[in-house]
Amino acid sequence: MSSLLQIDGWNHSGKSVLLRLLDGHPEIFATPIHDTFQLYAYNSKELERFLKTLSVTNLRKLLTSNRAGYYALEELSRYSQFKIEIGVQLKAEFVNSIDFYSLDRRLANLALIQDSWKASTITMLMYEALFREMWGDDVSSVKYMAMMSMPKERYLKQFFNTFPNGKIVFIERSIIDIFAVGYLRRTEKKSANIKPHIFNKLLNCSYIYRILSYRSLVYRLRDDFPQSVLIISFYDLINKTQAVIDKLIPFLDITAHDSLTRCTFRGEEVKVGQTTMLGKIIDNAEEILSKEQLLAVKDEIASIEVWERNIRRALFPKLMRFILKVRHAMRRSIYWCLIEIKLLYRKQV
Repeated sequence: MSSLLQIDGWNHSGKSVLLRLLDGHPEIFATPIHDTFQLYAYNSKELERFLKTLSVTNLRKLLTSNRAGYYALEELSRYSQFKIEIGVQLKAEFVNSIDFYSLDRRLANLALIQDSWKASTITMLMYEALFREMWGDDVSSVKYMAMMSMPKERYLKQFFNTFPNGKIVFIERSIIDIFAVGYLRRTEKKSANIKPHIFNKLLNCSYIYRILSYRSLVYRLRDDFPQSVLIISFYDLINKTQAVIDKLIPFLDITAHDSLTRCTFRGEEVKVGQTTMLGKIIDNAEEILSKEQLLAVKDEIASIEVWERNIRRALFPKLMRFILKVRHAMRRSIYWCLIEIKLLYRKQV
């Protein structure tokens, strides 16, 4: 059976670029959506119920019990167009050929012929069913089922326990660029007077702290599993694609292939006009944020990094980490209290 390849990174870090580069390789199935099928495997109570009965009905209940996103495919299958984002305001469109009900039948048929069950088995069956729906029945040549993860620490900590043969490729992008793209996405359709409130909310809601914390966890996993975790730079991925691919080939133990330097969806290049996913960074902090906003974000990053260094030096690091979390929670609460007071004042005026 194939292994799971998790393309990891915080939201807006460029995971879709690598997934599209892998799309044309004959040994890798790159899933067409931002899926989270594997998340059900971490829901131990529902999984235990299913494993006791091995009922397809209970399997479907399991897939609706958390954020696995399986039934989001049903809604997706109703649309004729499938969109892939090159930038926040640039989206390439492709014909959508996924039939959810056919996919669901394939999954049920594959499930019924299994001799043994465990969390990783069910996950890989879902990807196998999706592969068969899109490409046909021969999965013998597929070495990896590649997907993009949801950045949640509690799931990442369990990855190698659940998928011992799996591998993680982490896309590292500067925190300030991630913040800026996240801000742009949230304000894309908002009026100008609302945007400052959204910026302050994002700055004061532990968003930056969570990015730093998640990245630190990936570094620790790389130290513990050096053969199974690879960290690559987003900027190298865009501007030095061949150098990144040269690192990726031995890490995954796959053959070199011409398709690895082109971003494709089912063999068709991903582009809008002449703009592709490679060669130029579409969204960056300098273009999105003002000078004052850039300075505020940099100050917040520096402040958190100082706290983190103090935690590592402290005699009681767990206590210091708890204090840091409380600090961010209090900042978030105070910010929202001020917003409520302001709204009440406006109503009375």
